[in-house]
Amino acid sequence: HYTLELRAVDNHGWTSEWQIAWKGITPAPPKVIVAGDSVASGYSRQWFSGDSTCRDTGFSYGSTVVNRVASRLPSAWAPSYANIAWPGAGVGDVLNGGSDSCSESYPSQVDEIARIADPNTWNLVVMTAGINSTNWVDVITDLTKGTAFSLTDSGDKKVCQEAVSTKWNLNDRRGFITDVTEDIVDQIGTRTNASVYWTSYYQLAGTRFAPLWSPIGPECEDEMNLALDELHASIRSGLSDDVKWVDLGSRQVDTQQWAGWPHPNTEGHAAIGAMVADAVSG
Repeated sequence: HYTLELRAVDNHGWTSEWQIAWKGITPAPPKVIVAGDSVASGYSRQWFSGDSTCRDTGFSYGSTVVNRVASRLPSAWAPSYANIAWPGAGVGDVLNGGSDSCSESYPSQVDEIARIADPNTWNLVVMTAGINSTNWVDVITDLTKGTAFSLTDSGDKKVCQEAVSTKWNLNDRRGFITDVTEDIVDQIGTRTNASVYWTSYYQLAGTRFAPLWSPIGPECEDEMNLALDELHASIRSGLSDDVKWVDLGSRQVDTQQWAGWPHPNTEGHAAIGAMVADAVSG
């Protein structure tokens, strides 16, 4: 608890009695809750023959968000951090729960947010979700096989155009993504006092699968930007005005190589987290 007291002092140094102007309870430290898919969970995998780490709270961009927010607050208000994201989660899984690629089952992330959020302080929910509500993973897998054998820039571009225009099922999923995103935001707003920050995805063209090879070269940049713009429009159509969209733009984020591609590496997570923290600070 704390109390604000005031008193008057005149030009002669005479003072009045102290008067209570306000009494209240000091809010608890804020909470940062990171939700969504493998980008948010801190997924990593080095070798195809090795195991995946499906959730790594320290590796996730969420840790950068928490550290940067903490650096701008008094030490007594250092925020707590919960990461409830998991690989493979689409917007339907955020709402209803599901299973990840490590064979773990999870409850509704919206229910978890409502459970973790503290009504006696301010809460931040940071979300990356949407792409797994389409067949994008399968599209990218086929695309990398196609570019591996095309051997020319023009061939690569053709493969990318076909992947985005004919193989991706976003047109069939667009309405679902928008409607469920709206439901997620409405439920968080109704059940908590949290501020929601929804992050975009990032440019894959030019990121390296192996030290000397990018399966989606710069010649595919226009197609990848088109894909991002279309997906982001579907997500943003479901966001209310009080949700902050954290736009990574068409920027390229540093990614893991080999089995972890195209997920962010340490530098990539730090870059995403810095942009989210800047959005939080306004």
